Amino acid sequence: YGAASLFIHYLVDHYGEEVLTRMVLNNKVGIASVDKALADLGYAETFSDVFADWSVANYLNNCQIGTENKYCYLNKNLTYQRLHVDQTVSYSGFPNLIVSRSSSIKDWLSYWYRFRQGTVQSTDRDTLKLEFTGSDNKGDFRVPYIVIDQNNQTTVKFISLEDQKGIAYIPNFTSLNKSVIMIPFNQYQKENFGANESSTSFTFTASSVDTLVIEDIVGDNEDNNSINDYPEGSLLRAKNDYKVYIIKGNYKRWVQSAEIFNQYEHLHWKDIIDVDLSVLDQYKESWLIRADGDKKVYELNADGTKHWLNMTAEQFTITGHLWDMVYITNSFERDSYTTGSDVMYGG
Repeated sequence: YGAASLFIHYLVDHYGEEVLTRMVLNNKVGIASVDKALADLGYAETFSDVFADWSVANYLNNCQIGTENKYCYLNKNLTYQRLHVDQTVSYSGFPNLIVSRSSSIKDWLSYWYRFRQGTVQSTDRDTLKLEFTGSDNKGDFRVPYIVIDQNNQTTVKFISLEDQKGIAYIPNFTSLNKSVIMIPFNQYQKENFGANESSTSFTFTASSVDTLVIEDIVGDNEDNNSINDYPEGSLLRAKNDYKVYIIKGNYKRWVQSAEIFNQYEHLHWKDIIDVDLSVLDQYKESWLIRADGDKKVYELNADGTKHWLNMTAEQFTITGHLWDMVYITNSFERDSYTTGSDVMYGG
């Protein structure tokens, strides 16, 4: 089954064959046709709502979860044993792990990121904090996420976004051995699709915290500095902060220690430019490195670990990575990070 065919199966399963009839008869095409057909039949859901439920159903495919059998296929030939997706990438090792990633995705395509503990343990940092930021340029993200505890009790929620930024807290993440699957998708384009549509960038951070902190969402960036004001190789630091970033195109990379900084003869402390935080926020964060002469690409974590992207070049692209994100480092920096578990392709 192709993705479009599976979506139609799901749509008909849950909204009846009359939806297809209405789509044929109305004067709309594509997404607008589905929206009108649903509205004509008295449904409150839109194409976006159905797509979100379908994305969750493709992972769970279990009619016992949620209400109205939303998270499964009703077709007897499309059971979980025959049809479900695996996570795109899985991260484990909390509460000691901090995951910060930048990626990009085409409209109406889903990724499934799984975060899990692996074993029950006692910790003061028992809450998983998920932070998501979508691009201001053609970003219109929705972010459903699934929470599964050690007894397979499952709930589905959404990260509430304001100006494409949002935070979700999952309590008792470690003590109840929970798994969380985050499923971001972008819904910006609604019509006139082509063969080579562009991707939209997003970033997320997953970390363990000890208390639920209510944080203000950062408002619109009113700084007038252009992202192109600083050439490649510039060293930027936000005012009143210690983190130094190297600029490469539209990306920034944090140099995690003074020892690493000093191992590059072309980097000088006097060249660091202090800027407003709003200027740094214009750049997308990159955590990908490759040592000169080494083919392996690693993802770095803020805890000082590196994780080899153990996948093919095609899988690298499928999972939303861009080669422009990869920074070339020296072997000293590569070897200064502790080696963590590989990042595997789960498709």
